[in-house]
Amino acid sequence: MGIFRFILAFNVILYHLLEVPNIGALAVYSFFILSGFLMTYIMHHTYSYDPKGCLKYALNRFWRLYPVYWILFFISLLLFFFLGISPSLIHPYMSFPASLEAWLANLSIFYPSLHPVTYPIRVAPASWALTIEIVFYIAIGLGISRNLIITWFWVIISVMYLFYKILVGSTFNIGYGNIFSASLPFSLGALSYFYQKNIYQFISGKRFAPHLVVILFSLNIVISANSVMLVGQDNAWKVNLLSMYLNLVFSALLVILLSKIKVTYRRIDKLLGDFSYPMYLFHWSGAYVAYTALGSYCTVAGFLFAVIFTLVVSWAVNEVVMHKIDKIRENIKNKQLTVPYSSQGITK
Repeated sequence: MGIFRFILAFNVILYHLLEVPNIGALAVYSFFILSGFLMTYIMHHTYSYDPKGCLKYALNRFWRLYPVYWILFFISLLLFFFLGISPSLIHPYMSFPASLEAWLANLSIFYPSLHPVTYPIRVAPASWALTIEIVFYIAIGLGISRNLIITWFWVIISVMYLFYKILVGSTFNIGYGNIFSASLPFSLGALSYFYQKNIYQFISGKRFAPHLVVILFSLNIVISANSVMLVGQDNAWKVNLLSMYLNLVFSALLVILLSKIKVTYRRIDKLLGDFSYPMYLFHWSGAYVAYTALGSYCTVAGFLFAVIFTLVVSWAVNEVVMHKIDKIRENIKNKQLTVPYSSQGITK
């Protein structure tokens, strides 16, 4: 899972800093499917739905999200202060919090909007997705994917909302940056958990099927990114729309495959997986430093500068805090009885 998460985070960076079309939204949908699957998995196999299990789950999620975010948050503020260039030149919503509400929203990563991508003051612009993650972490902890029947009800409600959007908004797009729109990929990820055994047996029973899933997932992203070149501006939206829905299917299949296979290079997988979260959070600050140093972040030199700076900071933060956080999270898990499970390589 670590390499997969790293690739998704890097796709978001390509989308933001080099403006590679469409792949950022596809990556975020894949992240949501992955989270829906994994959070349902750990609630069923690591924690439980009693108050003690829910508390342990909440504590584990807190330690996973907040310490690294807070460190990167204050590093970004220091960069804004000492480099002196307005961060809004890089991203219109990237700036110092100027009110108590903005400080609380940024520190809690809980932006007070059903459409958190529109919240106008975000030190880490990409952190809007964490608000959505937190909402569904809470929902899953409270039992929205506790069993197959409840999960199917969740999926149906999510599809009904999509049809409502189609009827009212005259668009077939899932939606981006909206809590209600994100319900569909999260619910599909949770549903994948319940059907993982049957789906994996079917795929693994076909000789080239696992490789085909990887190829189709990757090819779908490449086609969406090049849709204008392939079919022209007028028809690109049709390709992008199809790619968006295919991405949900391929992401769910790929998550199931990755949850079952034994990781050959476990240390590399974990290393890259640990990079994904700080990379995702900090890349706009990396672009800010590149812009300050080189006058641009979207040239080859500026992009490389931004990515390297982001990787260096991510590595440093991981080295300073990640081992300690992992121990704390492991202690939380070990105090809770775990259910034996055959899966290999599920880490998040």
